[in-house]
Amino acid sequence: MSIEENTIKTAPAAAIAPAEAIAVAADVAEIVYLTPQNAVFAKTSGGFISLAFNETAYKRVKVARTFPFELPDNYICVRDTDDKEIGIISDINEFTGEQRDALQGELDRCYFTPKIQRISSVKEQFGYSYWVADTDKGRLSFSIKDTYRNIVKCGNGRFFLCDVEGNRYEIEDIEKLDNKSISKLEIYL
Repeated sequence: MSIEENTIKTAPAAAIAPAEAIAVAADVAEIVYLTPQNAVFAKTSGGFISLAFNETAYKRVKVARTFPFELPDNYICVRDTDDKEIGIISDINEFTGEQRDALQGELDRCYFTPKIQRISSVKEQFGYSYWVADTDKGRLSFSIKDTYRNIVKCGNGRFFLCDVEGNRYEIEDIEKLDNKSISKLEIYL
């Protein structure tokens, strides 16, 4: 194997597109796809998601986005309560009605990400920044430690801020913020 071939095979996942990453993974591991033809999802009375798949009933499953920023509705990983992968949903929109609503509701709960519309204030003290922002979920206050590392640029003016509790806040397009909000954010970019 030449150095060039080795470089291609060992390139970090961030260097290739999500669809290419799935294709590479399919070559290396057996991927089980969950479709409306082989899987039935339902919301339980306790508010969790259950799954009937291949004559096995899972009373509770977990769902996670494989590519949460680039492809939020594609390649949804489904795991059991022991964190063992059951399969992948290639496109959540293949499911309809209550199944899709249950899956989307669980993803929304897991990936609760208020969208920042205006930054009211940012104050720094003892290595933390304290934020007050108007979001699509109302006015929220949150703290960020190591602010420069916890503001992630995702391209096209899109940013994610991660607070000390692991919550994410999204700025869909920095250019759509007012000038005062931009000036409060710019010092960290």
